[in-house]
Amino acid sequence: MKLPFKSMYLIIIAAVVIIGIVITYMALQVTQPEAVTELTQDIPNETNIPLENTFMSETTTATGSATTDTNWTTYIVVTIVALVFGPGTFFFFYAFVPLGLWWEARLSGIHLSWYKLVKMRWQKVPHAPIVRLLIKAYNAHIHIKIEDLTKLYLTDIAIEKIVETQILGISAGLKLETKKLGSLEHAGVDISKVVRNMISAHNAGIDIDINTLSDSFLAEVDIDKVVDTLIKAHNVGVKVDYNFLSKQFLADLDVALLIQTMQLAQEGGVKVTREKLVQNYLEGGKIIEVVKAVIAANNADKELDQEDKLDLDYSSAISISLAGIDILEAVNDSINFKVLETKEIVGYAGDGVEVKMKARVTVRPRIRKIIRGAGEDTVIARVNEALVTEIGRVQSHYDIIEDPYEVADLVEKRKELFEDTAFEVKSIDVSDIKIGKSIHAELDIEIARAEAEKAKAKSLFAEEEVQRAMAEAFRNGNFSIEDYKKMKNIESDTKMRESLTSQSYLEQTKFDKDKHDNHDDHNDDNHDEHEEDDHH
Repeated sequence: MKLPFKSMYLIIIAAVVIIGIVITYMALQVTQPEAVTELTQDIPNETNIPLENTFMSETTTATGSATTDTNWTTYIVVTIVALVFGPGTFFFFYAFVPLGLWWEARLSGIHLSWYKLVKMRWQKVPHAPIVRLLIKAYNAHIHIKIEDLTKLYLTDIAIEKIVETQILGISAGLKLETKKLGSLEHAGVDISKVVRNMISAHNAGIDIDINTLSDSFLAEVDIDKVVDTLIKAHNVGVKVDYNFLSKQFLADLDVALLIQTMQLAQEGGVKVTREKLVQNYLEGGKIIEVVKAVIAANNADKELDQEDKLDLDYSSAISISLAGIDILEAVNDSINFKVLETKEIVGYAGDGVEVKMKARVTVRPRIRKIIRGAGEDTVIARVNEALVTEIGRVQSHYDIIEDPYEVADLVEKRKELFEDTAFEVKSIDVSDIKIGKSIHAELDIEIARAEAEKAKAKSLFAEEEVQRAMAEAFRNGNFSIEDYKKMKNIESDTKMRESLTSQSYLEQTKFDKDKHDNHDDHNDDNHDEHEEDDHH
């Protein structure tokens, strides 16, 4: 059971008074024989009677008087000393030396001198928090000097935070000094946050200097995020340091993307420095897609022939990406090829029949020419133009229906059409073909219509002449009403015969047209069967 400090001081005062009384009593016992001896020596021996016998009564009387005086004097002196020394001792221990704390520190193994405690009191430093922090640190096997804590307290620093942080760090295996932590805390650094991040990095096998983390904290860097990213990078085998990551965070870069790209490049064997990646990222390059493209190209080169290898490195790939081209798509197309679909083109065979055709163009991008070479639209336009030309060179549309791939093959062989493009044409295949109208038939119809219009005009002119002649005959009396009726009957018979003849002609024309269409449909069926056989 611990006594309060005031009770302890009262016990001390009582002990001091008791000790004073005991000392007084012992002094009295010692002074009595000395008084008798001094009296005997002072009296002259004039007779042969022993002095002890002769003056026994006088000696006894004198000794009693002297002893009584000495006792009262001693009592008074001791009382005065006790009254002065007791409160003085009480005031000294109460004001300067906290014996309870001193004894508590002593029991804990900490040796504190009264001089240091008195000095702390003169400096107006409270003993209790300092001594208890010393005991707490000592129990954690940390030796802190009382002078260091006193100085930190006088500079208005939270000494509890300093000691607790030091205990936390040293328990985790870090080397931390009290003065260093105090100076950082005084500079405005959150030392507990800094030390926690140091412990996290240390547990992951990464050592970060406390000054480095403190500088980052003062620069308003999110050290929690930086250390967390550093640990993740370390765990996946990416070699980066704290300073590099903190700079990227200060530059407001996507650090997670950089780490992912560096990891991918390292695993895929792509030779590129982290500084180069940062530079290309700032330039707007899609660095992770570039690295993926290089890895895909390198893997494909292992299976391709020498003339088909891509031989793509990071520098070339990033240049293509910075030019605005999807390098990953280009590499995939170079490996797997790409199919371009043409729109429906219209050409005319040598016999004047319209031929409608669609084609699929299989191309492979040329990585080396992908920046300066012509694009997909140019390739499609040139294929369309070449198909129209080749269709016009065929004598009959029946030949095209019989072998439509011959036209595509002729276009495919014209390699010079695609030399300045970014693509190498691998094949051209006809995907659809239709036969349209005939130019010659339409021309004949137009001629017939023109002749009919001309004949009609002549007929109208003849009718006018007849009308004038009839009017003249009526006037001259050479043409009667009966003659007019006979003429009208003859005209009606003639129109009826012409109508019958015209209907017969139309039926014959329709029959010929149906026969022609049936023939074309039969050829289309043969073409489809031919395509299906080729497919099988």
